[in-house]
Amino acid sequence: MSMKKTIRSFWKDTSGAITIEAVLAVPLLIWTYLAMIVFWDAYKNELVISKATYTAADVISRHQSDFDQAYLDGLNDVFAWLSYTGEPTGLRVTWVKQEVVDAAGNTERVFIRSEASGTLTGYSGIEDVEPLLPSMGTGERLAIVETEMKFTPIANFALPEMDLLNRSIVPMRFVAQVCWEGECG
Repeated sequence: MSMKKTIRSFWKDTSGAITIEAVLAVPLLIWTYLAMIVFWDAYKNELVISKATYTAADVISRHQSDFDQAYLDGLNDVFAWLSYTGEPTGLRVTWVKQEVVDAAGNTERVFIRSEASGTLTGYSGIEDVEPLLPSMGTGERLAIVETEMKFTPIANFALPEMDLLNRSIVPMRFVAQVCWEGECG
């Protein structure tokens, strides 16, 4: 047999092609399937934490008595329960207001207080939250509610372990001032 015939017959021979294709394709298909599950889990957790944050923000906006650390710790426990996680969570609430500062009617944003529970810490001043604030009307008081949850992927590839942070800004609905353990601002 000539070399040309041998190469031609080898080229036309298809026995074992499916096995080779399977060896190449199956690991890629399994990896793709598992990656889709990991990404779906991450998006589901992001959606759950978002809704749990909106719930905590709504509770805070409707609160009509003094706030204290026990209240925030309890709200952080509710947030952890709503977010279906066994991982550590954090809750931070920052209150700000817009007030008139001179006879000409000029206004400025004033930092009232920032308190936290769990893995987060409070802010120290208006400069920390100024970039987060929307337009505010004179006399308006806002609560910035931020939550954090550690996300650990169900498989150890495609996504790293990360902290999911969510923020909701709500007006205080039923109170003219915010009081923390009797100290009002």
